[in-house]
Amino acid sequence: MSGGEAVKAARVILYAFGLSVVFAALIFAARTIGGTQPPPEALQKLHLTDCALPCWIGIIPGKTTFEDAAQLITHIYPQADFPGGGYVRVRYPVGSSYVEIDTETVAGIVHEIIIGLPREGGITLGDIANLLGMPTCEGGQPYTVPIYGLSPRTFAYIVPYTDKIKTWYAEVNDIEIYDNVNPCFLPKTEGQPLS
Repeated sequence: MSGGEAVKAARVILYAFGLSVVFAALIFAARTIGGTQPPPEALQKLHLTDCALPCWIGIIPGKTTFEDAAQLITHIYPQADFPGGGYVRVRYPVGSSYVEIDTETVAGIVHEIIIGLPREGGITLGDIANLLGMPTCEGGQPYTVPIYGLSPRTFAYIVPYTDKIKTWYAEVNDIEIYDNVNPCFLPKTEGQPLS
């Protein structure tokens, strides 16, 4: 290689290195700015960080009484409705649709919380993971979904609409919080730890 070719090769290498540094800085800046953005408003209104799932706004399925749950819910959602039979229902608008939150009580204890989300709300699996961290495992039937919860008896499914089930940008259909056997604690065929 002649002296002129060596200089050209060195310039190409320096140019490529300079571009790499510029792109690395842009990626770092984008991640930093993105990390400081608040979660979508519809996600903030769900109060998912008031306590760690499977707890929700202080309600722990299998432990919280209906009376305590009713007080906690009406404190945050004054429009809550009590149709009877141990149910609490909350409905509030998001865009042209509604978020619906239902609880089911057995023998005076809350055993189930379902938070139904409209597609217009735009909450994705990625939004949930950014807010709460990675799920404990994935499991469920008939398809696998992210599951949060370290207790063998309580857990939360994050259920996307089925058309984009395996992507982080899949819109969330509902969040189901149960007092039941946590699939993360079942044999590997039922709850698969995330790797």
